Amino acid sequence: MTAYDGEKIEVADNLKAFKAIKAEVDKLNLDIDMESLSGYDYRSKICYCSTCDIAISDIATTAITPFEICTKPGVAFYFHNNMLSHARAIKAEIPLLQILNPSYLITTNERNLNSADFHIPWQHLYNLAAQSLEEIKGVKMHRLDVPPVELVAKQYDLEQELGIKIPIESIALFDKVK
Repeated sequence: MTAYDGEKIEVADNLKAFKAIKAEVDKLNLDIDMESLSGYDYRSKICYCSTCDIAISDIATTAITPFEICTKPGVAFYFHNNMLSHARAIKAEIPLLQILNPSYLITTNERNLNSADFHIPWQHLYNLAAQSLEEIKGVKMHRLDVPPVELVAKQYDLEQELGIKIPIESIALFDKVK
C-alpha cells in the first residue's frame, strides 16, 4: 500500500509476515535494521530503499521502488505463477535477487490476475533473505525449517474458523490424525 505524498497509512495485514521475519532476525543479535515500507508515500519509500542493503517485495506495484527504481537485491515473491517470468526478468537485472520457490506458494480466492489471496511460509522468505544477506554482507546466518505450504494454509483456515492461534506442529498432528 502506498500513501499520498507526505502521508502514511497503516495496513496491519501487510505487516504480519514482516513482523515474524523481523522477530527471527532480532533473535540473532546482528546489526540489521529492518523497516516495512507498507503505507509510506513514494518519496519516503525511495529515501529508505536507497540506503538499504536488501529489499523483500512482491512482484507487483510494490516492486517498483526497490527493484525498478533502486535496483536493490533481496527477495522477490509473487502470488501467481504467471508472475514468475517477470521475477526472472528482474533477476536478470539484479543477479543477487532471490526468487520465491513456487513449491512454497498456494494461491486461493483468485479474483483476477492482479488480485488473489495466497500463502507463503514466512520461514521461506526469511531463508531467502538470509541467503541474500550472506552474499552481500559476508555474514553467516542460520536457516529455518520451512513447513509445507499446505500446512500453513490449513493453519490459517483453522485459525480463522476457530479464532485462536494454533502452532504449526499442532496442525501437522491434526492433519495426521485426520
